[in-house]
Amino acid sequence: MKPQLSVDEAVATICKSTLTTVITEGRDDYIVYRKIEERLQEFSLSFFPVGGRDAVLQVWQKVKAQGKSIIAIVDKDQWLYAGVPNEYVSDDLIVTDGYSLENDIFRDGKIENLLTAAERTEFLSHIDQVCEWYEHSLNCISKGVEAEISTHPRRIVAGEVDYGTVPAHEKIGILNDYTRLLRGKTLFSTIMMQLARSNRTPKHSYLSLYEIVASAPAEHLQRIEAGVRTLAANDYN
Repeated sequence: MKPQLSVDEAVATICKSTLTTVITEGRDDYIVYRKIEERLQEFSLSFFPVGGRDAVLQVWQKVKAQGKSIIAIVDKDQWLYAGVPNEYVSDDLIVTDGYSLENDIFRDGKIENLLTAAERTEFLSHIDQVCEWYEHSLNCISKGVEAEISTHPRRIVAGEVDYGTVPAHEKIGILNDYTRLLRGKTLFSTIMMQLARSNRTPKHSYLSLYEIVASAPAEHLQRIEAGVRTLAANDYN
């Protein structure tokens, strides 16, 4: 695997290109964006993963500062709870509808429908615990207290992680809309505890699910694709 380019290296590469570049986050996300790139091949777009959201935002700002057209796609992350800062509200910066691309994939693919009745019961029990832990972490962060948000759900449901109960009036309400509000990687890790069991037939991998959903996108991935198409068409003309 090639090493990730630095922000300045990515900017230099993009500014030398004659193609319209669409910058994205992680390499795993490219499984989804590759399908969009194929469907929009009439515009000769170059999809370019540059790292995490901070890297994408820095590259986007620096390329624009040099007067070159660019399209960026980023995860909403904790902007989902606080709102997108004004400096990042722009037509050429496309933001996921849910916490991350994983959430949009999860909802478009109706991934929960793959669960058996017994798996669904256990999954929902795990989600209840994970959402309670996540509410606690977000509550700590909102009060300036350091907290972990990337703990694997297996540790949470096994009772290996201590967390308190957040008063109802301080909760965001993650459990009420967990497919959109829960951190996407945590959501996928929770359901993969069911779908990737060693004795399950068939056993799924999250990357194969990405590809399947991206091949037949629904509302949320279609929104991202439509945004890229509109921007690309404007630039193409």
